[in-house]
Amino acid sequence: MCFKPYGEVFWLKDDVKNGKAVGIHWRDTTDGYSGQCANHEGVAAGWTYCNNSFPEGNRIEIDVVYYDANDKMHINELAAIVRA
Repeated sequence: MCFKPYGEVFWLKDDVKNGKAVGIHWRDTTDGYSGQCANHEGVAAGWTYCNNSFPEGNRIEIDVVYYDANDKMHINELAAIVRA
């Protein structure tokens, strides 16, 4: 996952052919809203992106996530360890 602050663009890339989608879940801790962005296209798609718009000065928290075969979201434990 990469983030481009100008334009608030998240770039996502799935590097593992395992049937799981990759994504991010974000939370605006200032205003209390949240959202998600996912690459369900798999490894062949390469880099995909989501363009967002966040209010200036708000705190945004991001979790790297994956989606299982039932489209249930899970926080990526490795990313959570790095973030801690």
